[in-house]
Amino acid sequence: MPIDESLVDNEGMQQYQADQLNYLDNSRQQEEARQEFQKQDEQVESQALSEQADPRNADSWGMKAVAKELQSVVTGGVQDTASSMMTFPERTVDALTGEIQRERKEKELL
Repeated sequence: MPIDESLVDNEGMQQYQADQLNYLDNSRQQEEARQEFQKQDEQVESQALSEQADPRNADSWGMKAVAKELQSVVTGGVQDTASSMMTFPERTVDALTGEIQRERKEKELL
């Protein structure tokens, strides 16, 4: 049995289809906006945690960051000094026995 064309509302069907496409487009845009907001929120949280772990990670340094940097300077200097003191006897013996010159000659041959 054929469908009577006069009973079909073509304009209504087209409007319904256009409404559905608009709805899908709006839903897609809202999801993209939500994902972008979530991404920005995660970046802010990550930066805050990074600054909390080490205040020197902040864009502008405050007193805490300066104090942390000075602490690193002192700690690094002490470590370098201790390392030099620990290796001084070995380096002195190597220099006096000519071991350093032998090592340089071996490296030149390679």
